Amino acid sequence: MKRISLILALMFLSGCVTYSLVKPGTVKVGDAYRAQPRMEWSRLDRGKSEAWTIDGNNLHAVEFIKGIEDGDVIFQPVAGKSADNLPKYRKGMNPLEIQDLITNSVKANGGLKLEVEELRPVKLSGIDAFRSEFAYTLKDGLIRKAIAVSAVKNEKLYVLLYYAVKQHYFGKYKDDVERLFESIEIL
Repeated sequence: MKRISLILALMFLSGCVTYSLVKPGTVKVGDAYRAQPRMEWSRLDRGKSEAWTIDGNNLHAVEFIKGIEDGDVIFQPVAGKSADNLPKYRKGMNPLEIQDLITNSVKANGGLKLEVEELRPVKLSGIDAFRSEFAYTLKDGLIRKAIAVSAVKNEKLYVLLYYAVKQHYFGKYKDDVERLFESIEIL
């Protein structure tokens, strides 16, 4: 009986994810970014990306996509899906193609009724970049809004993505996220 309890406990713990605290100040995000958050966040490192949240990923998060190389996907596939079917980054993509890559990746991972609201040039870490805003729905029926800022440096694609439930959460953190994005340095 003890052996079964131990096995069940290990199985449970292996499925747990570990968040760490991000405090205000200068923070490295892997080897890809340096950021200066003004508030505390919870951080989840996913390898090629890192998610920061305050109220939970289902309500809102900032995703730092850490330098995607030619032929790589932006997001890991959701459970039960293959990465073979996800759109892939190709060096030399123009801003509209990168926006399509991001939105098609969201669609491939369950985004429904996706509508792009804006695409405009911006600077990210002193590099020419593009910012897009879009809205989409997941199968839970809640509308989410997102801001994506993307830039290419040394033929790698860097994407900052803020997504949140449109009602309440998007507006609640939008100004803080905008300031966070302005503080980003690509390393």
